[in-house]
Amino acid sequence: MRTNPKHKLDILCPILKIVWEPFVKISSRGWHWLEFDQTKIERSLSVKGYPDAKRRDTAWQNFIQTHFQWQHVVILEPETDDTDKEYQIGFYEPKSGVCQKCSLVLRGLTGVLVGPDDASYFAVSLKSGKFLKLNIVDTTTKRKFKGRLI
Repeated sequence: MRTNPKHKLDILCPILKIVWEPFVKISSRGWHWLEFDQTKIERSLSVKGYPDAKRRDTAWQNFIQTHFQWQHVVILEPETDDTDKEYQIGFYEPKSGVCQKCSLVLRGLTGVLVGPDDASYFAVSLKSGKFLKLNIVDTTTKRKFKGRLI
């Protein structure tokens, strides 16, 4: 989250997040997403953005788009073996240059919201630290998806 508000309503966003986020379907929060060096990505899966999705350039837009307006979900699953099922997922958006990895530990299927820009998603094994191959299982909407959404 930005620390320098671009709009006067941006200062209300952190308060709204504290009140609203315990009740939403999305498991990850802003503090779970950590910067990641995109040059270290060894294996990724490209996902096309949805041009009808709006950008989220400010903290306020980020909150509104993520919780209310972005509806497209891509369901991802990494290829793992029986002894190495826990992983973390990240993304890289070439257009914005943003590359982040979520600190949540995941298992099995994971849904990710898709915004307006193309992005590459990657998964890293928690146990070995190796990059895992990701597969797209399905695409759906946020309303229909019943699994873990980050």
